[in-house]
Amino acid sequence: MSPGGISTPMPSGGMSTPMASGGAGAFKSYYGGTQAYHMYYGGLQQWIYYCGRWTGGPAAFWYGQRTNTIIRNDQYQSIWSYEKYPNGWVDWKYWGYWQPGYHHAWFGADAKGWHQIAVWGSRSGWSNPIWVYVW
Repeated sequence: MSPGGISTPMPSGGMSTPMASGGAGAFKSYYGGTQAYHMYYGGLQQWIYYCGRWTGGPAAFWYGQRTNTIIRNDQYQSIWSYEKYPNGWVDWKYWGYWQPGYHHAWFGADAKGWHQIAVWGSRSGWSNPIWVYVW
């Protein structure tokens, strides 16, 4: 199963297998008892922890809540996070030069309404966008 709950078939016809940097056991215990899943395409990918599982969105949280996100980086590159707030304000944050692998981040529900979050890499470009509603 992929983070969104949909099976991703491999070219050989089998199902995708969970993969996480640092070993599946370390990832499973640190990130709430689930595992990130390797998608069979390149680029940056981002998931948010919502209702007990990793998903590509949409998600919803109460004002003031905070949740984990996971970013899968496929190559050495500089990384920025992007968040568009309900009032139209855009917040960019530079996260540094990352090596390939899975990286932890978080989302804080600090304004009511729809938020759009994504990640941008200097080599791979945009990740998938995730829409989050804050009540």
